Amino acid sequence: MDAILRRDALTETYLDVENLINSIVWKFWLKYGGEKDDWQAQADYIFVKSYDSYKKQRGKFSTWLYLNIIYHLKRYYKRLLKEKHIEVVDKKGNDIPYFMIERKNSFSNIIDIIDEAKEDGKTLIALILDPPTEMLSVNTPNNSNIKKGNHPCHMKSILRAHLLKVGWTGQRIKESFEEIGAIINA
Repeated sequence: MDAILRRDALTETYLDVENLINSIVWKFWLKYGGEKDDWQAQADYIFVKSYDSYKKQRGKFSTWLYLNIIYHLKRYYKRLLKEKHIEVVDKKGNDIPYFMIERKNSFSNIIDIIDEAKEDGKTLIALILDPPTEMLSVNTPNNSNIKKGNHPCHMKSILRAHLLKVGWTGQRIKESFEEIGAIINA
């Protein structure tokens, strides 16, 4: 009886998040190639694992599932590359070894990111890399973590408060963050 209830609960939950799963699979298939069915099978497997490991007090199931699928599909892609199940070729058709593949979101090319940014973007990057002490003393709900140096995840709110204090508009700040995000994700 428990197996039937579990199957029904899994089916109902899957139907609730099916569009999310299909959207992620579609994006990975378009970006990395390979067989769409393989991406779908991996995502479905991750759905079951996520369903079993989900804890309601930690947030929404869809968020938990999304993060798990993204993380595991990226690992799956790396494994496929290492095992040569996916071939990566340059413009001339030559095979590219795994260690030479340019990786997105790698900050080894920070100079290129800075060069592509406009002046406001360069200012933001400079503040991130070398924040002045007066910026860290801006009154925001999260700056106590920055002062202690424990966790820099609240840096965006600190930057926003500092830039507003020195006269930037909210729109200017937003556009600068979006510009940097676009450069990094390009």
